[in-house]
Amino acid sequence: MSRSIEPTVMDSLRSKGEASLLDAIDLLRRQGISHYISLPQLIVCGDQSSGKSSVLEAISGIPFPTRDNMCTRFATEVILRRAPTAGVSIAIVPSEGRTASERQSLQNFQEPLTALEELPAGSESEMSFANLARNQDIDFRLGWHVLRNRDYDNRGVSLPTRDAIEMDFFSKGIWGGFPRSTVGIDALRTRLSRVLLDQIRNELPDLVAEIQLSIQETRDTLERLGSPRRTLDEQRMFLLKLSHSFHLLVKAATDGTYGDSFFGDPKTREGYSRRLRAVIQNLLLDYAADMRARGHRRHFADSNRQTVPLSNSELGTQPELVSRSSFLGDISEVLKRARGRELPGMYNPLIVGDLFFEQAEPWEKLTERHLRKVWDATRTFLDMAVSHLTDDVTAGTLLDEVVGPEMDKRWMELEAKLQELITPYQKGHPVTYNHYFTETIQNVRHRRMEEEVSRRLSTLYGVQQITSLEELPIKKVKTTSLVTALSRQNEADMNYYASSEILDCMMAFYKVINPRVLGTSWADFAN
Repeated sequence: MSRSIEPTVMDSLRSKGEASLLDAIDLLRRQGISHYISLPQLIVCGDQSSGKSSVLEAISGIPFPTRDNMCTRFATEVILRRAPTAGVSIAIVPSEGRTASERQSLQNFQEPLTALEELPAGSESEMSFANLARNQDIDFRLGWHVLRNRDYDNRGVSLPTRDAIEMDFFSKGIWGGFPRSTVGIDALRTRLSRVLLDQIRNELPDLVAEIQLSIQETRDTLERLGSPRRTLDEQRMFLLKLSHSFHLLVKAATDGTYGDSFFGDPKTREGYSRRLRAVIQNLLLDYAADMRARGHRRHFADSNRQTVPLSNSELGTQPELVSRSSFLGDISEVLKRARGRELPGMYNPLIVGDLFFEQAEPWEKLTERHLRKVWDATRTFLDMAVSHLTDDVTAGTLLDEVVGPEMDKRWMELEAKLQELITPYQKGHPVTYNHYFTETIQNVRHRRMEEEVSRRLSTLYGVQQITSLEELPIKKVKTTSLVTALSRQNEADMNYYASSEILDCMMAFYKVINPRVLGTSWADFAN
């Protein structure tokens, strides 16, 4: 005899006024909305062979495939509705991860049944944990519910018989004292129906908003796709419009006019990355700070107590801190090994160039790193701009086939231009027509003379090193002593004298050499 779905089962699963809500949710699910948003539903979950299928069978009245040596390998969805005639229709809903051919094959599967016993009838699993059922060991907001599933001996009995056995079981022993609302399949159907309805009512406003948001996102995607482009002319027209929009975005970003919605919030990382002019200007400021702090190989100090100034942007290898006196000794050795036809106290001007090339050695590495940052920032902006204007597939193709190769080409051109611009600062003969060169030399010597005068006056008055003449104690001294103390003393060591001249010239040349081709101006390191 064919087994039909019991009307009492359907009645207990559906409360008054629930049918329209369930129908609406199921309609959304059939349209595939559940792939994009979470629709309210009841889910049975548990360990393997823990009785999930048996619980579903008891709730719905539909026999599920249960066997000791078999477990359910896929998610099973049950939709129950009242209809004039009883019937069962089985279908497979493919996941989004399936290929188009696999989805078509799975969707073609349909298996109508005329009787419920055609579904495969057997399981001995059961769950009866009284300590959990009291909601004491593990506290659940909705509490626990206890069922007694069919065991091996009565695995073939009908569902009404199964319910009767369960009712008798819960009327005896420890279970007799439990509230009737927390035990048995009849009470569970009522509780689940109420929970599902409450959940749908609570989630419905958010569900509507989420669907509207998804619709708007889909419309935005369709808008980025543009008009149909089946023919070659339509494709050309699409690319022409896209290139025009791209040109406007790039112009706005390079001009610093960030009114378009594309630029977003500047306080966010993404919004800032889209403001290309601001990013490049800040990178230039960091580059200038790096060149001021670390563009020179050596930092000359009159005392080892002086420290090397640090860059504000990014710490790295710092200049070598050396005293002027010790480095003059090194220059003196170079003079001895490079003697030509110079008179005593004179020097070969090429030595100034050699020292300058050593001093400017970090320029190339700092500049190359700066160019890489500018290139990366530009590439990031271009990726965002193209992705903003069209769909992901078209954007990916344009970035891979057009933007990427062109940016790689630009990087090679940047590297070649860097070598062209940096070469004069790495070899050759030092030349400058800047009239500040001699003025800078004089200023360096004047500043050093002031320091020497302060040192001699401190010695004459018997005080420690002073920072200003106002600190000197007032006392009478012989005029001849003062003149003698302040008079310039001749330097007998011609090599030392020439070395000092060379160092002054190199530092002055380093300061006034025109580095506009590298995008910054150099600070004065001649302390």
